[in-house]
Amino acid sequence: MTIEDPDGIPVAHGVTSWPLNGMQPGEPAEVKRITKVTVFDGWKDGTYSVVCTLTRDA
Repeated sequence: MTIEDPDGIPVAHGVTSWPLNGMQPGEPAEVKRITKVTVFDGWKDGTYSVVCTLTRDA
């Protein structure tokens, strides 16, 4: 997953990539993942809670 922080300040911009655990064989067909991600940028750093739902193809 990739997060961008377009904070509106043209001299500061943060981008980060973060690993996200894939689905394991014993998990249900739909699982929710929540993780905290820090985006580093030259002006300020930001921490985000990222929530996503993974679904298994049939």
